[in-house]
Amino acid sequence: MKLNAPRYTLVRTQLCDSEWIFRESPEAAPATRRFDQILEAWQGRKGLTSELRKFLNRYPWHFDAMNHYAACKLAEGRTLDGFAFAQSAASIARNAFPDDFEEGSHQVPGGFFENRPFLRCLYQLMVAQADLGEWRAACSTGYQIVGYDIEDRMGARMELPKYLLKLGMHRRVIDLFEEKSFEDTFHTALYLYPLALLGGGDKGRAVEAIRSCLRMPNVAKYLLDPSLPQPEPEQPFFGITSGSELEGFLCASEYRPYWQLVPGALALLAEAAAER
Repeated sequence: MKLNAPRYTLVRTQLCDSEWIFRESPEAAPATRRFDQILEAWQGRKGLTSELRKFLNRYPWHFDAMNHYAACKLAEGRTLDGFAFAQSAASIARNAFPDDFEEGSHQVPGGFFENRPFLRCLYQLMVAQADLGEWRAACSTGYQIVGYDIEDRMGARMELPKYLLKLGMHRRVIDLFEEKSFEDTFHTALYLYPLALLGGGDKGRAVEAIRSCLRMPNVAKYLLDPSLPQPEPEQPFFGITSGSELEGFLCASEYRPYWQLVPGALALLAEAAAER
């Protein structure tokens, strides 16, 4: 590689002066091809972490690979390691930002394939921060993701309500759910909306929100009866089916601590479910 030649640069798109796109140098492209081969060969198999580590020993500047390595560490339960590598991946990617990039008004849209590794880095950092209980930091990173990619293709909006509820920031949760650009895009995360309304003292709207949530009844089913066993996947080779019993069980397991935090929330859910 040429001396001091940047591996990545962030350049303006031709469509909009406030939108930017990552460009990889020709010298860095072979490393990315090798990285893609590793993912294709090892994804879902034991040994991926080791292969990524060897790759990073040779290409420590490859932030997408470092981000995947962070994900492996988090999956292994090594939260501090995962956080450290996620933070490093995001920092390396940010080195590509030029001085004239304006935080808060310029975007790095996920509609461009080249921008997705950077947005994935931020998402992984957000998750690692939350795993450490750093709720304010996770919120800050989540809002950065939404600011860079206003269509939020990474789905940070699905995680932000949990962090905000942990901080007791009910008004911020309500504002997020009522953001017009995110209308009808929260799916099962909508089960957190009534909790923010209750926390904000609006019981009437909370009951209405609970009734809307019951359009996805399987989540309520498992929220109200935690003794029910985990169901088998409907299509074992195709992941979790939307609206399935398994989705309901997993979402209920994720959201139950938040419902237990708000006095009377589960009782209201039970009343609304009984009325159906």
